[in-house]
Parts: sequence; C-alpha cells; structure tokens
Amino acid sequence: MKKVLFISLLFAVSTLIGKEITITGQIISTHDEAGGGYGIQTKKGVYQLCYEWDNANIVNKLSSLNESATNVQIKGKIKDKWTLDCNSLQIKN
Repeated sequence: MKKVLFISLLFAVSTLIGKEITITGQIISTHDEAGGGYGIQTKKGVYQLCYEWDNANIVNKLSSLNESATNVQIKGKIKDKWTLDCNSLQIKN
C-alpha cells in the first residue's frame, strides 16, 4: 500500500514539472546547502526561486523586492514541488 501511495505521489509531482503556476507572497532571502538566494513565502510554505549566481536581472529584482517587504505575484515553471525555474519567472508587484 505504501509503495502504491508513493508511486502515485511521485507521478502527481512529475506531471506538474514544467507547467506554469502563479503564486503570491513575499520575497525572502534563503540559504540552503547549495548557497544563498531568494524564495517566495506563501501560505503553503517557501518556494525556492533563484540563487545569487542565477539570472542577474531577475536576482537584482528579487533583491529589491526582498528589501521592500511587499507582496508580489510570480508566474513561473515548476522544477519540483517547491522550486520554480529562475529563468522562467515573471514578476508582478
């Protein structure tokens, strides 16, 4: 039963990869084992957006939004359950 549930969950997540979603929240500074970057804090949790070395234009925009502490709407392609592709981001504030 656990195998079937795990496979079903894996299939559900894999069908989302590459699809666009729109989320609303506040840009925050993040840090994980790969390094520092930016995410978006939503009611569900934190989605990882970009690392410091990713797309400079988007990272600069995220940096200024982090400092302003305002809510924004971001549209982007899903890489995995909690990560959006940095190069696909469209930011509305």
